[in-house]
Amino acid sequence: MFIRVKIRKRRRDVGEYPTRTRALRLHDRPVQSVQEMSRKVATYRHSMFTKRGEGMKQSDQDMANRVEKDHQELRASIDRLSTLFDAEIDAEGFVCWKLDLLWQLRDFQNQLLKHFDLEEDGGYNADLIHIAPHLASQVAHLEEDHRKIISDLSHILDNLKRIECACSPTLLQVKDRLASLLTFIRKHESEENAILQEAYYQDYGVGD
Repeated sequence: MFIRVKIRKRRRDVGEYPTRTRALRLHDRPVQSVQEMSRKVATYRHSMFTKRGEGMKQSDQDMANRVEKDHQELRASIDRLSTLFDAEIDAEGFVCWKLDLLWQLRDFQNQLLKHFDLEEDGGYNADLIHIAPHLASQVAHLEEDHRKIISDLSHILDNLKRIECACSPTLLQVKDRLASLLTFIRKHESEENAILQEAYYQDYGVGD
């Protein structure tokens, strides 16, 4: 079975996310969640270190739980931010609304930075490359996406700070850019899940 996954190429211009498509063979197995695959990679990681006679800096279960919790919290934040523009913005309460949105977006930016630190510096991506070296370039693209996401969110925050009233045309631009960014982050997470599954199944050689 082949699953088509749209992968976004990095572009310097903010808000543009062209797509490319590749096929992943998942050996006729159902697509699993990031959490399920993270646990399986953690299990593999344990066996890998055990065979080499090396100790683990952190238990496999702790790492799997940490990754699972991180992804759950990230998805919850994305869902919450997706609804911020649903209600009509009251002109009289605009200043309070804007301040609340600024703080929510700054909290989200900090959450993303910690999430990316976990993947880039917590051994998560390094393990993927160790298991499946041929995926190194794709993991590198994911890390480029991290910088793109933070840059775009900073740009959104800068534009939001310059808005002085609810009637500003810039407000609609902020809304559209935020919606595009959240969509991109969701697809980024899906691509990460697909790469994780490809690494696991390829290493374990599940049914050809």
